[in-house]
Amino acid sequence: MTSCPIFQLRKIVKHVRSSPQRRRAWELIVKISVDGLDADLAEAQLMLILGVRTRWTSTHQMLRRPIHNRDAITRYVDSTPDLCSFVLSEQDWAALQTVQSWLSEFRQATTEMSTTSKPMLSQTHIVFRGLQRTFKDIFSALPNTVDITLKQGLIDAHTKLSDYYYKFDTSPYYIWAAHNPLAVLDPRVSYAGSEKSFADDFMLLGELKSAKQDLYNEFGQHYAPKPSSSSAANS
Repeated sequence: MTSCPIFQLRKIVKHVRSSPQRRRAWELIVKISVDGLDADLAEAQLMLILGVRTRWTSTHQMLRRPIHNRDAITRYVDSTPDLCSFVLSEQDWAALQTVQSWLSEFRQATTEMSTTSKPMLSQTHIVFRGLQRTFKDIFSALPNTVDITLKQGLIDAHTKLSDYYYKFDTSPYYIWAAHNPLAVLDPRVSYAGSEKSFADDFMLLGELKSAKQDLYNEFGQHYAPKPSSSSAANS
């Protein structure tokens, strides 16, 4: 576990943030690193963030600043004997950048869903499906050289996302609305579109068709016109 780049980076960040003296040492190294470069010192000197392990947005932020200040991180680790076992290699930095790019998809989705004052079920469906497609594409493009720990982390994230997706996807309301063009929740949500999107997932496709049948049953039981008494007599 200690060989995982994220674990190593977390140890470095904890060390920097552990005392006022180490914070000042970090700020001095950052100033030296960006001196003479076309860089924003105020931006570069922002304190490193210790991300929460279970929150992908804060982990994304924890990765973003060190990647931006890679040279300063290297200088700090080289000047600190306590961190000699946490030196980040080129392969480690590449892995961190890969994870950061993965997490940026979650951050973008979270931002999109939290910036609206009137969240809609259809928007939730669109965002979740977008994330599922994105991670499907990432999986298909993963080279065999990707670290097994990172690959397993991506699989775990995809599994957790799928768990949430199936929880809200059991609701038939957005599928029912997709059958009625006058009451559709969102023009991007349609039964035909969902059926095409679910073509490679037999479980979701089954849920979709089951919801369609439930809609017909609901309509027949509660909303379908009853035959008039005269029609019944003539028959």
